[in-house]
Amino acid sequence: MKLSKLTTIIIVTINGKVLKKVIKNLSNFYKIIIVENNNDQQIKKEFSNKSKSIEVIVSKKNLGFAGGNNLALKKVKTPFALILNPDVDINKNNIQKLEYQSKKIKNFSILAPNSNHFIQTVNTQLDKIKKYNFIEIDKKKEITEIPWVPGWCMFCKMKDLKQMKYFDDNFFLFFEELDLCKRLKSKNKKFYLMNSNKIVHYFHGTSSNLKEINSINHSKLRLWHYHWSSFYYHRKHYGYINSLLVHISKYLRYTLKKYFSILLGNKKNYILHNSQTRGLLSQMLNKKSFFRVEL
Repeated sequence: MKLSKLTTIIIVTINGKVLKKVIKNLSNFYKIIIVENNNDQQIKKEFSNKSKSIEVIVSKKNLGFAGGNNLALKKVKTPFALILNPDVDINKNNIQKLEYQSKKIKNFSILAPNSNHFIQTVNTQLDKIKKYNFIEIDKKKEITEIPWVPGWCMFCKMKDLKQMKYFDDNFFLFFEELDLCKRLKSKNKKFYLMNSNKIVHYFHGTSSNLKEINSINHSKLRLWHYHWSSFYYHRKHYGYINSLLVHISKYLRYTLKKYFSILLGNKKNYILHNSQTRGLLSQMLNKKSFFRVEL
């Protein structure tokens, strides 16, 4: 069995939740590094015994998307790394197309295959200060230049990631890939979407199942970190005052909604709005990302 000398696959998961058919099919052709964001040694035994091409790193605690991927990226020896969410269905042919395209495009930092909700996500204006034009796919073209790449499937040039010192692991959840692309773009690096190279992203969250997505704990975690990360991202790139101007109206609005929920006796809405305000306030006070819940 000859493994690809071009690409190493990285998957960050928690509690071993991955698409096992994808791991099984790809492990015959690629080195795969799985980061288990937990302290479950049994998961390491389970996957390591399946194939010599699979390496499992048990992080011992939940490092989030950025920290988990950074653990694996520092071990990559190939020119490219394919960062995958554990709920992405992708095959060998998809990856070979990315590898082929990497030889044709010399100035890229990150390539991405097309998937459900990809363009809608890219066109979401997460950066509230630096606006960019909405992207439309021209079906006559093989590739489309995009302003940033969503994190569920990123084919990355390792040389560029090393230059950026990988992801900023101050982020725990949300905005990590936007921040990475922002830093790469400052070095005139480019990102492209392969229009006809289709994969499936099941959108089950970062290794979560549907039941967990609907749970109050999962919602609290996501809302807290989305708002913490948004404030941190804007402060990092545009300064504290500009970030405050972007977020202060949200903080006041969520605070009003929080107390209005108390008056209505709506405990669930109170908990969710409280997570939003606390996430923002923590970053306003320059506190590190600390909020964690068991999933």
